[in-house]
Amino acid sequence: LDVLDTPPEAIFDSLTRLAALTFQTPIALVSLVDADRQWFKSCLGLDVRETSRDVAFCDHAIREAGVMVVLDATQDARFADNPLVTGDLGIRFYAGAPLVTPDGFKLGSLCVIDPQPRAAFSAEDQAALTDLAGIVVSELELRFTKRELETEAQGRAQMVSFLRETQAVNEALLGVSTLTQLDLPPQDTAAFAIELVAQAAQAPAADLVGADVDRHGNHEVSVGEVLEKGRPGQAAHGGRNAGDGQSLPHRRVCVRIR
Repeated sequence: LDVLDTPPEAIFDSLTRLAALTFQTPIALVSLVDADRQWFKSCLGLDVRETSRDVAFCDHAIREAGVMVVLDATQDARFADNPLVTGDLGIRFYAGAPLVTPDGFKLGSLCVIDPQPRAAFSAEDQAALTDLAGIVVSELELRFTKRELETEAQGRAQMVSFLRETQAVNEALLGVSTLTQLDLPPQDTAAFAIELVAQAAQAPAADLVGADVDRHGNHEVSVGEVLEKGRPGQAAHGGRNAGDGQSLPHRRVCVRIR
């Protein structure tokens, strides 16, 4: 679920607070088991964020079908010599509900811990802890789904941008092809082609080729007007026109290629 070593999140911290309050323990953890460690997505009552897996109670909890309950760790052969029991932490009571994904994969546990042993942890308590663990899993799944959707949306946006750029390039190429079939002086054909490419690239024409363009006459003619007027195969001979007999205003184009 791509959650290991991520920053604390309010929703998981609220669930450990609720677990600690419900079962009256000073410690509650959302523990995720990695290859050689257990890492705490939420950690209430401890100053550490991870421990070695070989001493982790949660490594045993994920092997259980339901909630693992240890009423007094000093009396349990699996944990009596565990440094988390014999050391400063002094774990005595532990109850952990496995975090099980919808496809049956066990990620870790939601656990509550007390340095004081207990006489019992009822079936109702175990059911309540299991329900809270289910909420933890739902939040982890929701977090994962949200990230997947954000990634997919970003990918779609990039694809749309690429398709638009491709369309602009194709339209520019089609426009250049049309220009070559019109009866225009080479300088005008080149200048209009530069404009088309500049539009597709969304950049000033001068930035693309270092072009200095001088226009004279009473009117300016856009490349769009030329293409709209032009009819391939119908250009007049010996004059400057756009294919329908109408004269284009005089243009003098000086192109400097850098």
